[in-house]
Amino acid sequence: MRGTLDYCHNLLNKIQETTDISENVIEKIQIYVDLLKNLQMQFQNIEELFFKLDFTYIENIFEGIEQISIKNDLLPKLEDIPL
Repeated sequence: MRGTLDYCHNLLNKIQETTDISENVIEKIQIYVDLLKNLQMQFQNIEELFFKLDFTYIENIFEGIEQISIKNDLLPKLEDIPL
């Protein structure tokens, strides 16, 4: 999940520059950010349980966001962005 929030932030900036992206992408980003925020709030004092969670659902949401970004030539895959 490291870097995904920065990725979403950069993607939102790119979306502002184009009119071809639907509101659906923005909704997906909002859902993703809300899920991460809620997880952080729920597990802020019990980190050992946080690291035992299955993040597949959240990862799938981000991968969908990433695919839309790639398809529309906005950003490359997160793993392809240099640090």
